[in-house]
Amino acid sequence: MTTIYIVTSGEYSDYRIDAVFDTKDLAEAYVAAGAEHPYYKKHIEEYPLNKYVDLDYVYRVDYDPWQPEDHQWRIECPYDEELETDNPTHNHVTVSDPYFYLPSDRAKFYGAKTYTIWVKAKTRDAALKIANEKIMIAIAGGK
Repeated sequence: MTTIYIVTSGEYSDYRIDAVFDTKDLAEAYVAAGAEHPYYKKHIEEYPLNKYVDLDYVYRVDYDPWQPEDHQWRIECPYDEELETDNPTHNHVTVSDPYFYLPSDRAKFYGAKTYTIWVKAKTRDAALKIANEKIMIAIAGGK
């Protein structure tokens, strides 16, 4: 199987791919020839080429209908682990009362609910679709 070598730098939101090579020697030469940034060290990552990976990830999706429209949905993938099928918290909508720091916000959003669901999906978009459907069914059912 062919391996590719990806030179990366940065962390978190500054993480980026700098170059891609078909041999480790070329990747190492690229790293050695470039000026090193004082904060972002370059790394060489190895990946098999044309390898199909079929992974399911666990996503936590929160829906806050009381928030402005562009902040109503939050999604994160905190774990790279398989979903336990017998875990009752997964694929089940839970409802909670959000906490507001300011008394004016507590009064303004009195009765507000936050809906949370953990779902198993291959992509972030698929997780949002599953969560949207299940949360809307829960709301329509009076939850």
